[in-house]
Amino acid sequence: MLLGMLSCKMEKSEEIAKTPNFIIIFTDDQGYNDLGCYGSPLIKTPNIDQLAAEGIRFTNFYAQPVCGPSRTALMTGCYPLRVAEVGNIKRMHPMVHPKETLLPEIFQKNGYTTACVGKWDLNGHGSGFKLKEMYPTEMGFDHWFGLPSSNDGGTKHVYRNETLLENHGITVDNVTATYTKEALDFIDKNKDQPFFLYLAHTMPHTILGASPEFKGKSKYGLYGDCIEEIDWGVGEIRKKLEQHGLDKNTVIFFTSDNGPWRARGTHGGSCFPLRGGKATTWEGGVRVPAVMWGNVGIKSGVDVGQVCKTMDVIPTFLSIAGIDIPNDLNIDGQDLTSVVTTKLSEEEISEEYYYYYYTHLQAVRKGDWKLVLPRDQAPKWLPNNMMSRYRREDMEAVRDFELYNLRDDIAERRDVSGDHPQKVNDLLALVEKARNDIGDFNSIGVGARFYDEDPVRPDVLKFQEDESIWRGDPIPIHSEYDNGGRIRKNPNHFKKKTK
Repeated sequence: MLLGMLSCKMEKSEEIAKTPNFIIIFTDDQGYNDLGCYGSPLIKTPNIDQLAAEGIRFTNFYAQPVCGPSRTALMTGCYPLRVAEVGNIKRMHPMVHPKETLLPEIFQKNGYTTACVGKWDLNGHGSGFKLKEMYPTEMGFDHWFGLPSSNDGGTKHVYRNETLLENHGITVDNVTATYTKEALDFIDKNKDQPFFLYLAHTMPHTILGASPEFKGKSKYGLYGDCIEEIDWGVGEIRKKLEQHGLDKNTVIFFTSDNGPWRARGTHGGSCFPLRGGKATTWEGGVRVPAVMWGNVGIKSGVDVGQVCKTMDVIPTFLSIAGIDIPNDLNIDGQDLTSVVTTKLSEEEISEEYYYYYYTHLQAVRKGDWKLVLPRDQAPKWLPNNMMSRYRREDMEAVRDFELYNLRDDIAERRDVSGDHPQKVNDLLALVEKARNDIGDFNSIGVGARFYDEDPVRPDVLKFQEDESIWRGDPIPIHSEYDNGGRIRKNPNHFKKKTK
C-alpha cells in the first residue's frame, strides 16, 4: 500500500515538473527605448538584458495605445473593440464583461494556481468596483494584491482579493518593491504546483516613485530609477526560480502596456527611434519592448522581427503548456510557438496588426507595410481632459492616406503611397475586413460580442445622428469616407500623388 502511494506521489511530482509555469511582467507606460537591450544609453537593465540575451527579443511587438485596452487585449486575446463590456457600452478603458473568458480562467481550469499582483484596470479605470463579478478573483485569479487602476492619484486604494486595505503603508516609492515581494512570496507558496503569475507594475506611470536604494541612481532621473528598480525585481524573481529549481520549467514574458507618456517630459520615457508616444497609433504609441525567456524550448539569443502582439500570448502560452484553446473562444491572437520555440514547424504567422485608438481604426499593418488612414487634427476631437497625454506633433491631422515601409522607415517620415497604389489597395482590403469583423467608430463588427440586454453600442447610433459631436468617441467621418462611413475604393485616387 505504501509503495503504491509513493509511486502515485512520484508520478504526480514528475507530471508537475513537466508542466511549465508562466510569469508575465507587464509595465505601465514604458517606451520602446527604455531598456538597455533596446538601446537605452542611460537606463541600466542588466537582468532584463540577460533574459533577452538568453531568450528572445521582439522588435515588432504591439500592445494597445493606452492601459485599459492593452490589459484587455492581453487577458482576452482580442482587440478590445471585439470584447463584450458591461452594458454593451464601449469605454476608453473597457469594463470587461464577466462572461468573457480570460487567460487565468483557462489556466485555473487546467490545474494552475493563478495570481495577479499589481494593476488590474479591466474595471473601467476606476478606483473601485461597480460589480462584484469584476474583481480579479472572480475572473480567474486565485489571488490578487494591488490597485484597481493606475497610480495617477497615488496608491490609496490597495486591495487584497476583495478587501480594501486600510493603513497598508504602500506609497509610490515602495510599491515596486512591495509588488516584487508579493510575487516572490507567491512563488514560494506554489513552488510544488503549476502556477501562472501576472505581475502588472504600476510604474513607470506617473506619479513616479522609487525605493531609497534606487532613487537618484539612474542617469535618466526618477523615471530611470523606476525602470532600474523594476529590473532589480526581475532579477529577484529569476533568483527565486533558481532557488527552487523552477528555472528549468518556467516561462518569463516581459513587456509594456503602451508607449511612453512623452508629454510628461522627464517623467516620461523614450520610444526612439519611433514616432509618437502613449495614446497615439504612431509606432511609438503601440510598439513596445518585449522579451521572452524560458528553458522549455524557447529559442535562445534570437531577435524576432515578425509582427507579434499581446493578443498572441494566450494561444502561445496554452500551446507551450499543452492546453487546448476552448472551442467557443474566438480570439484575434495566434500561436507563436513556430516562431519562439525550437519546435520544428513550417507554420507561418499572419503578420497583421490593426491600430485602434478607442473605437477608431486608424491604421493597419501587414509585414513591412503600414497604411495610415485620414483623420482630423486631434484637438478637434480630443476631450480637454486628455490633452495632456499628447505632444503637439503627435496631434497633426492626416489629410490623406499615408503608406510607410517600416523596415526602411521606422520613424514613419516618408509617405510612399503615391509609389505603391496597389499596396495601398491591398491594405485597404484589410481595413474593410477589420471594419466588418471587429468594427469601427461608426460601425459594429459582426464578430463583436454583447451579452447584456441594453442597447448595443449607442455611440454608433449617436454618430449617425450627429457626426459633428464628441462623446468620447473618435473623430467625425472624414471626407475620404462616403456617407455610410465606408472607405471609398478608388484606385485612381492614389495615382495623383507624386514622389
